[in-house]
Amino acid sequence: MNENNAIINKIILLLEPGRLMDDLIAEKIMGYKPVPVNHWLPEGALGRGSTPSNWLYIHPKYGDQVIPMHCFHPSQNIEKAWEIVNKLTEDGYNFSVQYDARIFEGTYTAKFKHLFNNNEYAAAAKKPEEAICKAALLASNDE
Repeated sequence: MNENNAIINKIILLLEPGRLMDDLIAEKIMGYKPVPVNHWLPEGALGRGSTPSNWLYIHPKYGDQVIPMHCFHPSQNIEKAWEIVNKLTEDGYNFSVQYDARIFEGTYTAKFKHLFNNNEYAAAAKKPEEAICKAALLASNDE
């Protein structure tokens, strides 16, 4: 691992759940491309400015399938986090998650292990969805 990757990995582990983490997951893991809603609307139809509520993700395989950006929040929603697990298992990773109640308030550790090179990427957090997202970002940073 080079020095830049090591620094990025430290930043990933410090990220808080929320829009930034969700955007990174959407683009780096899921392959979604963000576009403003007004990409399809006449200029000025939404007024001035852009917010996440008027942005969409375009699905990489199905260009006509769009996902409102404010609806994709895997770092805060376990159902969406499982979409990340499904995507990475399709891409050749094994997945495991453990809960350790011995640590104050408990900690979840999510791990992705690549089937071909045996590289392992793990992250711990108080909620499983956060641990899943961080471990997934660590894996994507090494590709």
